Amino acid sequence: GHVSVEEARAAVRDALRTGLFSAVGVIVQGLFVLETKKITLQSFIHWGGALVFMTSAQNHATEVIKLYERTASKRLRRMFKWSLSWKQACLNAPSIMFLAPIGVQVCRAAFGLGTGAALQNAMGLMQWGIVAAFVMFYVSYGYDLWLIITTTWPKRGEKSQKAQPSQTIQ
Repeated sequence: GHVSVEEARAAVRDALRTGLFSAVGVIVQGLFVLETKKITLQSFIHWGGALVFMTSAQNHATEVIKLYERTASKRLRRMFKWSLSWKQACLNAPSIMFLAPIGVQVCRAAFGLGTGAALQNAMGLMQWGIVAAFVMFYVSYGYDLWLIITTTWPKRGEKSQKAQPSQTIQ
């Protein structure tokens, strides 16, 4: 079924909140760089930031995708078909990549093994891949806004028709 106005408002609030938490997780990871030789409080804070980033970004993406899929407007669903597919692809990639780097880091640190340069570089690349997938998810909002503006706003020189409160995009 379609999403009600109340459900949409709640989903937008949740998406905003989780999007902000996602940003906080990234900031925490940047401020508390991972210790690679041994487990320290800084390591736990870094891993906590990674967990906050990942879970919040996933929750944000899930809420937004639900809104796109359940909009009552056939026109919007048609307009956002490509964007929705892109968002779903961006959400699926990090789900697969997230646990491997974190698990390897925790296990090696727990046994005092540290990380070799090759392993550290591989984990770094995987983590940047995860971040890149979510950056591309967030960047897709620019496409969405451009699409709405170019298809629903009057062109230069055209008279703007004032929408009535009951009018919606059909």
